[in-house]
Amino acid sequence: MSQHRTPRSQLRRQRPSTYHTSFSTRLCLLLISIILIFYTPVNAAVISIRSSEAAISSGVADSAREREITVDRQRSSPLHSSVEEIQATADNNDLEDRPEERYNIALPEKHIKRADSSQISSRSTYSTSLESESFPTPFDGATFGSNFTSDSCPVFFENFLKNSTITSCHAVSLLLQNSQSWFHSLSSAAAISNNLDIACSAPMVLCTDILADLASRLISDDACGKDYKQGNPLVANAYAGMIAYQPMYRATCLKDPSTNSYCLSEAILNSTSITDYSIYFLPLGMNLPASGRATCNACLEATMQVFSEASESEGQPLTKTYIPAAEQLNLGCGPNYINTTIPIGSKQAIGAGSLISPNMPLVSYGFAFMLGMWLLGIL
Repeated sequence: MSQHRTPRSQLRRQRPSTYHTSFSTRLCLLLISIILIFYTPVNAAVISIRSSEAAISSGVADSAREREITVDRQRSSPLHSSVEEIQATADNNDLEDRPEERYNIALPEKHIKRADSSQISSRSTYSTSLESESFPTPFDGATFGSNFTSDSCPVFFENFLKNSTITSCHAVSLLLQNSQSWFHSLSSAAAISNNLDIACSAPMVLCTDILADLASRLISDDACGKDYKQGNPLVANAYAGMIAYQPMYRATCLKDPSTNSYCLSEAILNSTSITDYSIYFLPLGMNLPASGRATCNACLEATMQVFSEASESEGQPLTKTYIPAAEQLNLGCGPNYINTTIPIGSKQAIGAGSLISPNMPLVSYGFAFMLGMWLLGIL
């Protein structure tokens, strides 16, 4: 029996059709890859707090430990070659297990009613054995009635100040300029130490993202944007305290192993040098006083190293205050005592997902590479 074969003429007619379909499909895919390459990097520059929320809820807790801050010295130091490891030991499982209960600031409307305290769940705070009821409160001496030009701003302040998740971060950065209760606690070494124990038990990475997001909301048009643009000191201080949370946390949680005291506590209680305490106002955008000298010790070096690293991040007040302070300190402590060769503002802003956002340009390039290999018939 003879086998039926397709005539060669039909085969020739079929090939162009098959090739044409394949070429069209591949051309479309190639165009898609080109669009991804040029479009994605531009949009990747926009940092979304939404992506950070998902990452936080899925397991950022083990990143809440701040590792050892290494101090590079050319001379001997009572802190040896490093500063005591800073740890945030708080248990924030409640935050991880209930991402839907993450803080929610009700932006006042024309349209928005004030956030009811019952809407803010106490379960959204991390648990700690430390007694924090006596922890100082930011803006405890402020009156929000007549200090603002917009009606939305005082409502925003009142809402975030009573939000238990935000207050559980115990941000020292919000206290230095804005808290009467903090000021009154400075005469007692025990009170200072207790306050810092509480503040340093907060999960730094999580609170950094929370406060960075809060800062962006603060200066939005729906909240305090108008007052911020007009230089309202309350709004300016709040914004500085929010974005400076991370460097302030790292600096104020440093301990001197030789005394087991917080470096900040030693600076506050040092009656011979007011400049020691003034160092901690640098992350808030305040310069050192022209007169007076700081104590040239290992705590100063370690603190300024923390600030030098933060000054590399875009948007930090330290981008304006670090270099002048370092140069001034070097006049009293010796040339090159504090590093002044810092690439100021050269890195991505701290917080708002900057530590955990995916590298979208890399993702798009990887996709385009794989697609190209497929087009060439390698895959």
